[in-house]
Amino acid sequence: MKIITFCKSYIELCIWLLIFAVGMRFFEAVLLSMNHHDFGSSIVWNLTGLCYDITLFLRISVWILIVFIAFCFLSEKTTRIIIRILLSLILLISLMLIVFFATSGYLLDKVIFAYSLKEIWGIIRASSSSPVWVYIVVIGLPVLYFWLSGKRIKINRVLLVIFTVFTLLSFFIFSNLPLYTEQYHVKTNKEYFFWKSVFKKPTSAFTENDREIIKAVNEFRSYFPELIFEEVEFPFLYKAKYKDVLSSFFNLKAEPPNLVFIIIEGVGYEHVYDNYQLMPFLDSLSKESLSWEYCLSTSSRTFGVFPALFGALPLGEKGFMDQCPNNPEYHSLPRILHKNGYTNHFFHGGWMEFDNMSCFAETNDMEYFKNEDWEQDIKNEAIYSEDRWGYEDHLTYLQAHRKLNNISSPRMDVYLSLSTHEPFEYPNNSHFQDVLKNKTIQNKTLSEEEKADIFKYINIYGCYFYADWSIEQLIEGYKKREDFENTIFIITGDHIPFARQFGGYENYHVPLIIYSPMLKSGRSMKGVVTHRDITPTLLSLLKYNYDIETPSEVTWLTTALDTSLKFNANTFSPLQIIDHSVGGVVYKNYMLCEGIIEEFTDGIPRKINNPDIFQQMNRLQSLYQFLDQYILNNEVLIQNHYAHKFKNTIINIEDTITQESYFAEKSKLKVTEA
Repeated sequence: MKIITFCKSYIELCIWLLIFAVGMRFFEAVLLSMNHHDFGSSIVWNLTGLCYDITLFLRISVWILIVFIAFCFLSEKTTRIIIRILLSLILLISLMLIVFFATSGYLLDKVIFAYSLKEIWGIIRASSSSPVWVYIVVIGLPVLYFWLSGKRIKINRVLLVIFTVFTLLSFFIFSNLPLYTEQYHVKTNKEYFFWKSVFKKPTSAFTENDREIIKAVNEFRSYFPELIFEEVEFPFLYKAKYKDVLSSFFNLKAEPPNLVFIIIEGVGYEHVYDNYQLMPFLDSLSKESLSWEYCLSTSSRTFGVFPALFGALPLGEKGFMDQCPNNPEYHSLPRILHKNGYTNHFFHGGWMEFDNMSCFAETNDMEYFKNEDWEQDIKNEAIYSEDRWGYEDHLTYLQAHRKLNNISSPRMDVYLSLSTHEPFEYPNNSHFQDVLKNKTIQNKTLSEEEKADIFKYINIYGCYFYADWSIEQLIEGYKKREDFENTIFIITGDHIPFARQFGGYENYHVPLIIYSPMLKSGRSMKGVVTHRDITPTLLSLLKYNYDIETPSEVTWLTTALDTSLKFNANTFSPLQIIDHSVGGVVYKNYMLCEGIIEEFTDGIPRKINNPDIFQQMNRLQSLYQFLDQYILNNEVLIQNHYAHKFKNTIINIEDTITQESYFAEKSKLKVTEA
C-alpha cells in the first residue's frame, strides 16, 4: 500500500510536468515564429515533438520512480521537495536550450565545453538579446512549476493503471525520432539532445596496438592509390606531388607575387551569387576572377578555417587550433613562405585569443595587431566596446593599410572580417539599409515575397551589404600600392551563417574567388573543391614559377584545386561539425555528414539511401578519425627533420649505423655498418 501511495505521489509531479511540457512547446513555437518560421507550421512540428517528449519522459521516469520510492520510505515530504527541485531545474535547462535553439538556429551540444568560460561570456555578451518577456518566461515557468507541484492531485486506481500502461507503451511507440524526419531540429527534445551528446563516448572500430594501426594505415591509404606514401609510422605522410593548375590563367611577373587572403565571416555561396544582390561588389569581381561553383569549407565554425586553408591539418577532438601550442610538427603555407623570404601578417579586428587565433598566428610566423597597435583615431571612430566582438571591418582594413605602408614584397596578408556576425552591428547602418532597400525595390528578378523577406530582416541583410562595401575599400586601397600589379587575392567564406546540425552540403557551401590584375580573364570552375586544396595549389604555382623551396613530403591528402570547366568531383576532406569533432568526409562524388549521404551533381547535391556507399564512406570516416587521433596523440604527422623548427629530439642509436639514414647524411661523419 505504501508503494502504491508513493507511486500516486510521483504521478502527481509527472502530470504537472507534462502540463508544463505542453506550455514549453507552445513557447518554442512562438519563439520560432519570431525567427524566420511560420507559427502554424511551428505548432504542428512542436505537437509532434511533444509526443516524443512525453514518451521519452515516461521511459526515463521509470528509473526516477525507483529512486523516488526508495527515498520515500525515509521521508516522503523531503523526497517530494527534492524531486520538485530537480524537475524545476530540468524545466529551466530545457527552456534555456529552447531559447538558444530559437535564436541561433542549432541545437546546443557538448561544443559548449570546447570553449573557456571567458570565451563563453564573450559570446553571450556579443550575441543578440531576446525580449525581456522571454527571460521572464524562462525563469517564471520553473518557479511556477515548483509552486503548483506542491498542490496535491487526487490520483485514483484507474489513473494509476492508465499511467502504467502508457509508460510501458512508451518503450514501443515514438521510441526514437528518425534523423531524416522533416524539421528534426524543432521536433527533437533539446535537453535530451544535449545530454546525449555530453555523455556519448566515441566508438572506435580500432584498438591502438601495432597490428591494428598498421592495418588501419594500409586500409586508409588504399583510398588514395595515386599517392606514394612513406613509412607506416607516419600515416598521412607521402611524397609531395606538386601540380601547377593556375599558371596558365596568369601573366605572371618576374618576382614572387604577394598573396592576400580575405576570409569573410559567416558568408555562404548564396550571399555572393543569389538574386538578392547582398554583395554586389564581390559578385561583379567574381566575373573577372577565377571562381568555383562548388567550394566547401571543412567546418561549420571559424575554428576550422585556418588549419584547413593553410595546411590541410588534422582535426583532433576539438580542432587543431584548440591544441595550440602543443601541436605536432607540421607544414603550413605561412611557415613555408616565411622560410622563402615572405613576411606574413594577420589582420583581424576582434579578440585574438578567441579560438586560439593569436597562438596559431604566432606559431605560423604571422604578425598581428595587439591592443596597443590600434591607433587613436581608429579607436575614436569605432563603435567598439568591451561588450562587442571588436573593430568594424573598414577600420580594420584602414589600420592594415597603414601597417603595410613601410613593408616591402613579397608578403602574405590574411584578413578575417568580423561584422557579418551577431549582433550584426555596423556603422551607418541606416545608410546601407536604405541603399539595399532601393536596390531591392528596383530589382525585377525578385518576387514580392522575396522583397518582403529582405525588408523584414533588413538589419542582417544590410550587414552583408556593409561587409561588401568594406572589401571594396580594402581592394581599392591595394590598387594604390606599387605592388598591386603583382598581387593575388584569395577570397572565401569561413562558413555559412546559422549553420545547423544535419545541414549537410548546405552547411559548407562557400564562395571561392581568386582575383588578380595578372589574370588573363575570368572563368567559372565546376570542380568540387575544399579549403584544403588551396595551400598545395599555391605552393605549386610558386614552386614551378619562382623556384621556392617546398617540402618533399607532405600530408595534405589532396593535390590541387580542380579547375574543370565541366562538373567533376575528385577531392578528399574530413568535415568538422558544430561540436568540433569529425562528423563526416568528402570523397570523390560523395559527402557523408552526420549520418546523411549526399551525391554531388551539377547543381544541388541529392540525398541518397545507398547502404553500400554509406558503408564505404562510413568506413573511410572511421579510419580517418582513428588515424587523426593517433597522429596527434603520438606527434607523428611529419618527421622532425622536415619540420619548421627542431624540438628536443631523441635520436635512436640504430639510426647512426644506417648508411642511408638522415643522421648519416647530415652529420657527414664516417659511418660503420654493424
